[in-house]
Amino acid sequence: MRVLTNILLFIVLTILTPVLLVVTALRVNVLHTTFIKHQLDQHHVYQIAFDAVDEKINDLELDDNFPITHEEIRNLFHQVFTTAWLQDNVEMILDDVDAWLDTPIGTPLSIVISLSGPKERFISSFDALLDEKLQDISPCDPRTSSEEQGLCVFSGMSLDEVKGELAANDIKLDEFFGQLPDSIDLANPELPTFLQSSDEASSVDGGSEETTSEKNTDGLTAQSEQLTRMLDEFKRYYIIAQHIFWYLWIIYGVLFAEFIVLNAWGGWRRIVRWLGALCLTVGIIPATIGVASGYFVQQQLLPHMQISGDLPAAVQDIVPHVISDLQQAIFILPMSVGLVLVGLGLAGVIGGHWIPKQNTSFVKVATEKVKPKG
Repeated sequence: MRVLTNILLFIVLTILTPVLLVVTALRVNVLHTTFIKHQLDQHHVYQIAFDAVDEKINDLELDDNFPITHEEIRNLFHQVFTTAWLQDNVEMILDDVDAWLDTPIGTPLSIVISLSGPKERFISSFDALLDEKLQDISPCDPRTSSEEQGLCVFSGMSLDEVKGELAANDIKLDEFFGQLPDSIDLANPELPTFLQSSDEASSVDGGSEETTSEKNTDGLTAQSEQLTRMLDEFKRYYIIAQHIFWYLWIIYGVLFAEFIVLNAWGGWRRIVRWLGALCLTVGIIPATIGVASGYFVQQQLLPHMQISGDLPAAVQDIVPHVISDLQQAIFILPMSVGLVLVGLGLAGVIGGHWIPKQNTSFVKVATEKVKPKG
């Protein structure tokens, strides 16, 4: 019976070892914020995002008489938003989500994006662009009627004079810019309040009829509540997965201890040889998987992989590198541990033959020591 149990434990431990090593590698490497941050930075994802925005700006259909060119819009965008700002906020989001996962269910997720810097840069850059444009405005043709006059009415005016003229027509730029938030919480947005206050400021009559802003507020509130429920459900599954992970390792430890106890009856020789055989067997599988995964990815998967042509060229270029990095992050731990186990296993199997046989076992000696003298 003890031999059958030994064999069953041997098989179970052999199967569990590579599975637990791969899952552990996913948890401590791939799903760790440090790995994600490194991947985003190493593959210049932030610059790729800005290049995509530039392409969208270039695709804008602007009228020939539109006072701002595509290049000026791009320059304004790059003056307001920077790759450093984007990277700081993305990494902050990753840290916030990681910290939130360790909180109890029901704890609200807060993902705050700082807009104070872009807001200040937008105001100064917009003023500079507007001031530059004022220098290029030609005076109006005296033969043109006032109804047909366009931007030429601002010819010769200073920036402050233009703002004053616009304010007289209820276009208050400084007031509008001042209402822009300094930050926004993507998980708990205050947009309903902002929309409602904006609509109330422009509302003419105070009738009891439901306004458009109230409808927007109700819709955004419902979406926010739905998002909260989804996040709580996600965290619940995350906690369950965490518990399963640790339970598997506890079960693995118990089975391993049971394996040692079963073989302790045979003394040092039996323990060393059986542990050596176990380490050799359980080590060969993850080591082989690790080596084979590298060959498969580099020689089979990547050369024959078809990447969608709908993706931007820059994204298509980084996909093979990301897959290679994922392969290493997932399988480097099982391969390394597997090779160490193989080395220990060989030492145990070979070295066990040099250990002399014993007539008594550790368990028997231990039980005899605690027996009272008769």
